[in-house]
Amino acid sequence: MGAVLTRDQRSINADGTSHIDYNVPTLTLGGTKDGLMRISRVAESFWHSNLNIEAAQKNLFPTIAFEGISHAEFMSGTPPLLVKNKDLKPDVSESDAHVMVSLAMVEFLDQIIFGNKISLNVAAS
Repeated sequence: MGAVLTRDQRSINADGTSHIDYNVPTLTLGGTKDGLMRISRVAESFWHSNLNIEAAQKNLFPTIAFEGISHAEFMSGTPPLLVKNKDLKPDVSESDAHVMVSLAMVEFLDQIIFGNKISLNVAAS
C-alpha cells in the first residue's frame, strides 16, 4: 500500500514481457493523490505487472491505482510528519479509502489463498 515492487525486482524477457523476480504474490495499491509514492511510479508498476507481464505470472502481481486516494489514507490516525508535509489532499474520505483498499485486499487474498476466480478490477486503474 502506497509502495511498489522496486525496479530491481523485475527483468525483461527476450520476448519483451516483464518477469517479476519475487517469490510471493503481491498486490500493489497506489493512489492518484499520493504525494510520496507518485502516480507515475504506480503507472510504471501497472504496466509491468498487469499489461506486460509474462503469461506464467499473470494475476500474481496486480497493481491498482485508486482515484483520489492519498498516501495517508492507507493508514489511520495522525500521519507522520513527512507524510503530513508532502502528501496531497485526497478527493475521497479516509473511511471510503479504507473500504476500497480492504475490498481489493480481500479479493486478492481470495484469489491467491483459496484459488477462487479472479475478481480484482484493475481496468479502472
